[in-house]
Amino acid sequence: VSQQVDVTAPDGAIMARGKHHQSYLLTQTSGRVALRDPRSKEGVRRFKVPEGEAINSVTRRIDLEMCGRFFHGNASYHTDKGAAEALGFDDVVVGGRMTMSYIGDLLDRRFGKGWYEGGTLDIKFTNIVWPEDVVVAKGMITGRTEENGKGRATVTVWMEKDDGTVVIVGSA
Repeated sequence: VSQQVDVTAPDGAIMARGKHHQSYLLTQTSGRVALRDPRSKEGVRRFKVPEGEAINSVTRRIDLEMCGRFFHGNASYHTDKGAAEALGFDDVVVGGRMTMSYIGDLLDRRFGKGWYEGGTLDIKFTNIVWPEDVVVAKGMITGRTEENGKGRATVTVWMEKDDGTVVIVGSA
């Protein structure tokens, strides 16, 4: 499933664009979702931290109450264990928008106005986050350029669980 959302100014100029792609297990129609160990997937790549200037990380322990607040109390597999179990998950699946927001927080803290007025973010979710996981959003500035008289940074971003499992990779 692919979804694109454009936010436009009154004159029609695009102010922000969001694109989201999600894949589903089309062959599974019932039962428990069988998740594979990410290290055993065919074609698995190991994330290698690039060289560059490290950005101060953002660490959070995610609990079920936070999930409910983030998704405004709407019962779904992102907030309610019963709803998650009905879809075959053992527990609530922390929503990608929630974990992605910590990457945004990391970039906002480092780049401020430059980030929210002109930043871009391209990420891939690589593993599930569960309630009570501790996640750490990380970034590394890997390059700098001048664009229209303004400095721009190229940043590799990622998020890890406290056991080292990488759950998001991307660039900004």
